[in-house]
Amino acid sequence: MAIEALEERFEWEQNMELYSLQYLIKCEYELKVITKCIGAIEVAMDSCESKELSQESYENITTSLVILKEQAKGLADLLRKEKYDLL
Repeated sequence: MAIEALEERFEWEQNMELYSLQYLIKCEYELKVITKCIGAIEVAMDSCESKELSQESYENITTSLVILKEQAKGLADLLRKEKYDLL
C-alpha cells in the first residue's frame, strides 16, 4: 500500500512539473509572438501610410498597441518570476 501511494505521488509530481514546463513554454512563445506584433505595429505606425489613417483607426491601433505591451509585460514578469523560483 505504501509503495503504491509513493508511486502515485511521484507520478503526480512528475506530471505537475511537466504541466508547469509546458505552461512556461506556452507563455514564452506567446511573449515572442506579441513582441513581434508590437514591432510590426510600431514600424507600420512610423510609415507614411499611417498618416492617412482616420483618427478613430489611429486610436484603435494605439489602444491595441498599449494592450499588447501590457500583455507582454505581464508575461515577461511571470516568466522572470517562474525562472527565478526554479533556480
